[in-house]
Amino acid sequence: MPANKRRTIRDGEKPKGDGFLPNDSLVAVAYRTIKKDIITGLFKPGEALSENRLAIRYSISRTPIREAAARLEQENLLRLIPNKGYFVTRPNVNEINALYQYRAILEGASAELAAERGLERDQLKRLQLAASVQYKMRDRSSYVRFIENDTAFHMGIAEAAGNELLTRTVSDLRNQIERLLYATIDIGEYGALVARQHCDILRAIKNRNSQLAKKLMLEHVSLSRTKVLQLV
Repeated sequence: MPANKRRTIRDGEKPKGDGFLPNDSLVAVAYRTIKKDIITGLFKPGEALSENRLAIRYSISRTPIREAAARLEQENLLRLIPNKGYFVTRPNVNEINALYQYRAILEGASAELAAERGLERDQLKRLQLAASVQYKMRDRSSYVRFIENDTAFHMGIAEAAGNELLTRTVSDLRNQIERLLYATIDIGEYGALVARQHCDILRAIKNRNSQLAKKLMLEHVSLSRTKVLQLV
């Protein structure tokens, strides 16, 4: 937002608009906004982010910024270096491998459990819509839609598994996965393959074939890992 159009949000004031709920605190606003800018790549890995810089950028005082940054540090999106400030974390190959190993365990179980329980009609409809979304090369807006629907697909399967703890864990994991997807936006044209894999996974879940659903999900996660590591 241009500097001359920024509006300072004062402590104690309830922010309105910008997609925030009226009862959101300033800490929640700062947390969600900084987090989005890290995940979408506006702030690059290794970039230094001082409290002053963030306070000026978002027109929010330093106290909410500090509390939001502490939470983002816990989520491994920021790293605090004493006497230097906050830095955007930079995932290395070992961390990415560990992340995808963890993802395979969680999402393989999600697909298996979802197939065992079966899908309700509205769940199936939402998953079908999200599964088929692809993207166009050199079209960032289509890639953003693809990432949003990719998250909707994987979260939908986690929710269909019927385990709230599993759903929350997959939701937290998606923060890191989305960040890697945005970072590898020039990964090449493989949207059609992802869509086919999504549809195959969904078909196995719909047919209540739990072992096939798990197998296909593991193959899907493995493909994603390989593509991401190509650009690391």
